[in-house]
Parts: sequence; structure tokens; C-alpha cells
Amino acid sequence: MMTADTARGEVERALPGLLQEFGSDVSNITHGWSGNSMSFSFRARGWSIKGRINVTESDVSIEVNLPLLARPFEGRIRSATERKLEQFFQG
Repeated sequence: MMTADTARGEVERALPGLLQEFGSDVSNITHGWSGNSMSFSFRARGWSIKGRINVTESDVSIEVNLPLLARPFEGRIRSATERKLEQFFQG
């Protein structure tokens, strides 16, 4: 079983790859941890994206606030993020 600290490290390692999924359209990236919860924000294709990643020993959950005009891309963003995180957590 993975500890929350190990999960935090895996999320940190995965973050650059997740952001690469957006290509050169990503800028103004910020993130910071408070306990086992990481807040993040960035700009992608002119949109401001904010969210939070929460880690526990058994779960990694992601909450993202997308602008209304970006909602049609939510499925693609979600699947790319899940795919990348699965790569890290499955080894």
C-alpha cells in the first residue's frame, strides 16, 4: 500500500508530464501543497484553470474549475490526466 507521502511524491513527478499534454499553450503555472492537498493554477489556450489534487493512502482525487467555454474539452482533459496518473501509480 502506498503512503500519502509517497502519493504526493508521485503527483509531483507526474505534474510536468500532465502539463505537457497541453503543449506550449500552458503558462503561468503555480502550485503549492498544504498537507496532502495541492492547489494549482495555470493558463491554457487563454483560459485560467484552477484546481486541487487531494492524496490519501488509497486515493488521488482531482477537482478542476474550468471556464464555461472550456467545458467541451473536459472529457479530453480528464482522460489525459487520468491516463498520465495511472502510468505513474502503476509503475
